[in-house]
Amino acid sequence: MLHYPNGDLFSTGVVACEIEPVNREQEDNNRIILSVEVDGALTRAVLDTGGIYCILHPAAADDIQFDTSQSIGPYKINIRGFSYKGSLYRSTLRINAEQGESLEQDVTVFVPDATAEEWGELPTFLGLTGCLEYLRFAIDPIACQFYFASA
Repeated sequence: MLHYPNGDLFSTGVVACEIEPVNREQEDNNRIILSVEVDGALTRAVLDTGGIYCILHPAAADDIQFDTSQSIGPYKINIRGFSYKGSLYRSTLRINAEQGESLEQDVTVFVPDATAEEWGELPTFLGLTGCLEYLRFAIDPIACQFYFASA
């Protein structure tokens, strides 16, 4: 685990991450990718510190089957130049630690009104606002390790 200079823990868990393009056929930019659970549904997610919310791939959202009566409102979001309509929900993000303690955190989730085919090769995203801002995290890009704790 990582520690502050005074010895206090900075992170309480660590998990392997991938640092590679999401789709090698369409891009060559490396992304930081984690396996996470959202309400128990496992999905690969890209860390997007410039984005908002946890934006679910429609296939992951289908696995969860959100109750529309629990929506906290409709929302429209732009991703890579395309506009998507959907709904916002409060949900539980879980990062399963390989060392230390796993983490569960309530986050805001955007569920697009799109099919997996319409969504295409876009991944699930973990945006800073409403999601990652509730975590303390660090990345070791050499060892491909993601360190985390609740903020």
